[in-house]
Amino acid sequence: MNETFTQGESVDELDVYKSECRGRSPSLYKERQPEDSSVSRRLELWLHRILPNGVEPCQRQTFISSVILFLRQYEFDGLDIDWEYPANRGGSYSDKENYSVFLQEMRAAFETEAKQSNRARLLMSAAVAAGKNNIDSAYQIPKLGQSLDMINVMTYDFHGSWDPMTGDCSPLFKSPEDQGDFIYFNVDYAMSYWKSQGAPADKLIVGFPTYGNTFTLKNPADHRVGAPIAGAGTPGKYTQEAGELAYFEICGFLSGATELWNQAQDVPYAYKGNQWVGYDNMKSFQIKVDWLKKSNFGGAMVWTLDMDDYLGTFCNQGKYPLINVLKKGLNLDQASCAPPATRLPPIAGVSTSSGGSSGESSGGGSSGAAPLVGNQAPAA
Repeated sequence: MNETFTQGESVDELDVYKSECRGRSPSLYKERQPEDSSVSRRLELWLHRILPNGVEPCQRQTFISSVILFLRQYEFDGLDIDWEYPANRGGSYSDKENYSVFLQEMRAAFETEAKQSNRARLLMSAAVAAGKNNIDSAYQIPKLGQSLDMINVMTYDFHGSWDPMTGDCSPLFKSPEDQGDFIYFNVDYAMSYWKSQGAPADKLIVGFPTYGNTFTLKNPADHRVGAPIAGAGTPGKYTQEAGELAYFEICGFLSGATELWNQAQDVPYAYKGNQWVGYDNMKSFQIKVDWLKKSNFGGAMVWTLDMDDYLGTFCNQGKYPLINVLKKGLNLDQASCAPPATRLPPIAGVSTSSGGSSGESSGGGSSGAAPLVGNQAPAA
């Protein structure tokens, strides 16, 4: 198989110059430079924060022109778009169509720019919902499939402390106890649904979480999957967020805990006292990557790099144990990233000194992710 590895670096804060489409030069400012400029990179934009008025054609064109200039100046490979979600969370019903039009216009602009500059076309990917209701309300799937190179499905956060009971963050299959809309809350259903609605299988990228969602049990004696909860789990020592633990924190939690395998859904869970966590481990990652390849999906992406055991000191499984399962499973462990051909220009007021980036992510539900693209490279 011809496979590629593309490492994405998310940019935390971006500010778009709000052009009124009357002769102003479009510009896009980056608050901080990715620490490692030696890897292939995509720029991630949280679209609902940056382009709230997607309906205006002139604003879309200003934004697209600005993005192209920025991506080329800093030698990114493309753009990852995160809008959670069109026509939802206060958005307009028309945003479902607006989003398709926006992607079509951006794809056309990227193709035109590639021809004019005689350079490889900039890539386009998007983080998209895994829940059926959000999928139905937010996306014109065949149109997204035409515009995007990769469709990064956020197949995690299916269950969390917002539910009245315990459940795994990213179960591969549905549970026999699932009822109502809960039958849709699993990786297999979400990916199959995207495919059945017209998304090309080789563009569908499966999301893998390197964290778990936690719960406080209402009754510590009732610790099954689906047990009633009193609320979110206790914050972790490092991530400090109730209802969530990084994988490297889960390894510590497992000391003295009871760890069980959810046979029906092919994921583990663990409990200790009144604390309960549903998560993924190396075994569940391997099962999922084998299922991914058998299903002929395009590859895998993770949320997030710094919630894996990036130091290799917490879990005694080496550095990045979960992500390395994906790399090996997709036969990408021999892949390498070439440095940029030219020195990146400095950004005024921003230090370029290197340093660790752990602890800066906000947790699940987004796609600041490193896609490991298997089966074939995106079409040029």
